[in-house]
Amino acid sequence: MGQVKFRLPARFFTGSFQHLRKRPLTSFFVLLFILFILIAAGKLLKKPLAETTSVVKPKEVDVYNIGATPMLTLQARVNKNGVVKIVALTGGVVSRINVSQGQSVSGGATIISLSTNYQGGNVASLQKQMAARTYQNVADTFDAQKDLINKQRDLANKGLDNATQLLDITNQSFDESRSLISLNNDIISSLDANINALSANNVNGANDAMILQTKQLKSQFTSANNQLNSALRNAEFQASSDKPPAQIANLQKDIAIKQLDIQEKSLNLNKEISLLQLRLAQVNEAAMFPAAPFSGVVDRVYVSIGQVVSPGTPLATISGSSQTLTAVAAVPGNIARNVSRLDSSFLVINATKIESSISYVSQEATEGQLYSIIFDIPSDFTSVISDKSFVEVEVPIGYSTTSTVDPYVPLDAIHQTQEAAFVFVITGDKAESREVSLGNVEGKFIEITSGLNNSDLVILDRSVVSGDKVIPKLK
Repeated sequence: MGQVKFRLPARFFTGSFQHLRKRPLTSFFVLLFILFILIAAGKLLKKPLAETTSVVKPKEVDVYNIGATPMLTLQARVNKNGVVKIVALTGGVVSRINVSQGQSVSGGATIISLSTNYQGGNVASLQKQMAARTYQNVADTFDAQKDLINKQRDLANKGLDNATQLLDITNQSFDESRSLISLNNDIISSLDANINALSANNVNGANDAMILQTKQLKSQFTSANNQLNSALRNAEFQASSDKPPAQIANLQKDIAIKQLDIQEKSLNLNKEISLLQLRLAQVNEAAMFPAAPFSGVVDRVYVSIGQVVSPGTPLATISGSSQTLTAVAAVPGNIARNVSRLDSSFLVINATKIESSISYVSQEATEGQLYSIIFDIPSDFTSVISDKSFVEVEVPIGYSTTSTVDPYVPLDAIHQTQEAAFVFVITGDKAESREVSLGNVEGKFIEITSGLNNSDLVILDRSVVSGDKVIPKLK
């Protein structure tokens, strides 16, 4: 559309100008009068506005009380005691299923039977029978072998006694031998005197025959003495307690006794090993026949007859008549050290929030670098929670109304710049900026190491600025 322009006729300006030139004074007063009228009209139209006091309405803000205990939300794994999934401990073929789903069983009842082949042969059972026969043989001959060892020990002791008595007999014959030697020596001395006398009076060889005969007699006595001296020396050597023969006899007796002691210990060890081998064979055989660890109900059977299973294959699940529930949360060490046992914790189970308590906090790391916090779950929830499932748990960090630990505030309350971090707190009725030092982040909370005092109200709303009038929201 075209723009409409409004213009005054040119003759309007021409006529007004000519009129001013003809009556200038009259035109001046007319214009002055019109000006006064306009000023008066302006004063009448422009009345002063009524004064009003502006009232600024304070903002309602969410706050967090430093004196309150922060609640950290964690994921905890449920451990359901009394429900067990039986798995195959060895490989084999399922030859028999002894239970059905829903059946009540007692502790130790065989659930499933396994075999080594499809014909039902069982190597573990044969090995157990062999071990049983071996142990039975050892047990049957054990007393006889032990009695034989004892008799051999008695024989070794009596052999030493016999050697000792022989030495005593030899000692008793020493005096007799020495007396005979002494007598022979006297005879030899007499013979020597006779030989000397005969030799001195041997005129023209008259005594040669007698001298020869005397010398022959002396030779016999000298030979007898030599034999007696040799026998005496040998007997003294054999009978002496500090000479090798006696020492050898003692050593032989000690060796025999120690060998028999070793033999007896080997006999006892053989019996114990045979018994252990039998028990090992029984354990290996029991692995072929998985049994219920406690009384309960068979919830499910996972295998069928003829199926080949390997170690770890699930066989059946059994629910015990007595079940307990615990929840285990894995947390870093600083949370485990600061968790509060005085304040209540809360478990969220199927959208139901229930109060709980901490039963134990591990003193050492249990899962890598993480520590365990264990909670008790009421038995009312046994039927609605499955084993190894996860539940939320709210854990109090630190202690309420205490300054012994650094406070935690929600992360939403922190305002951070490149130079510093600060929060807004309520001072009187206004928001005040407070610079803080930050520590560790734990879930939705962060540790404040300095800058806040006990009972400070920290503003969570991020729409406030310093100096705004604020009031806490009523909860």
